[in-house]
Amino acid sequence: DCEEVCPPAPRVAARGMLESAFDPAEGNMETTLNGLGVLPLNQPYSGAPWNYTGNESVASMPSYVVDWVLLEFRDPNDLPQIIDRKAVLLDENGWLRNTDDFGYAQSELDPFSAEAVVVIHHRNSLSIMTADDLDKSLRFFMVNFADDPNAVLTNPGINNPAMEEVAPNIYAMFQGNAKAGMVINSVDIQQMILGYFNQGYLMNDANLTGVTNATDISLAVQRYFFFSHIEAAN
Repeated sequence: DCEEVCPPAPRVAARGMLESAFDPAEGNMETTLNGLGVLPLNQPYSGAPWNYTGNESVASMPSYVVDWVLLEFRDPNDLPQIIDRKAVLLDENGWLRNTDDFGYAQSELDPFSAEAVVVIHHRNSLSIMTADDLDKSLRFFMVNFADDPNAVLTNPGINNPAMEEVAPNIYAMFQGNAKAGMVINSVDIQQMILGYFNQGYLMNDANLTGVTNATDISLAVQRYFFFSHIEAAN
């Protein structure tokens, strides 16, 4: 019992955008998959490459939800080492929300553990990570990838930027990553061709419209050989 002598666990919340769902005219993301009724009620990250075993779910999907994302905290001195992770809901303005109360998704990190970096995974976007370690002397802080390009790790060994500027001063995770890897290449495009005209909640639906077609293939081609900047950092 160290209630009066132990430092409080820092609380972290995050915001991020998806290029695949972003509408420049509105300045936020579209909820097309939600409107079609195809978003799963249980978290979709149990399979490879995430292999996440959490049981996050909702009884019904709020109308403002774009998709599920996986929020992750890693040891900056050993990046493959995951400190904490949770599946959360992404709303149309980019805020990550808990499944239990739909408030801003937070994680309470052990104040005695190593410093942490924040990672956001989306099932068919290139993953992003914070450029700097969290300052765990703070009790609460926000990681805002959507407004601050300096918040995201940019590795000089990779030619493409870490995020796309989808509107003036608004940044988003790259679309077209159908195989959920660290690079968009011919395998992603092949999966889209094989899934041509399939409908539903699909990995090969690059623009999250609920159907895979020539537009998705074109979007992946535009991002051909784009890497996640986490790849070079690991």
